[in-house]
Amino acid sequence: MYRDPSTSSNYDEITVTHYFLEWTVCFLQKNIYGSIEMTLKALKAVDKIVLDGHGLMISSVILNGQELSFEVEPGTPVGEKIVIKSPISEGQEVKLVITYATAKEASALQFMDKELTADKKVMVSI
Repeated sequence: MYRDPSTSSNYDEITVTHYFLEWTVCFLQKNIYGSIEMTLKALKAVDKIVLDGHGLMISSVILNGQELSFEVEPGTPVGEKIVIKSPISEGQEVKLVITYATAKEASALQFMDKELTADKKVMVSI
């Protein structure tokens, strides 16, 4: 089976069926504070969820209402692995909520100073 080399996630074991983002964008600090709620479905029984991330300061991970510990490990050249250890049965759907803020090194998020934009307004590019 083909394995996408740009991700460390276990996408072949768990699929995301829904995303809900709640963000506060801070143009002065050039970052985002907020959370992502994901509905995940296990394609087979697993003992962990592995997600991709880069430059995130994670403050909490909650699975089905229970706060869990997590680890951030080296991943691919484009990001880190966020590892959440929790058994999930084949076919089971779970709700995962991660609360975080972006760090200065977050590369998929770019803030441009107003002097660099055509209309001289602050801009964020995701």
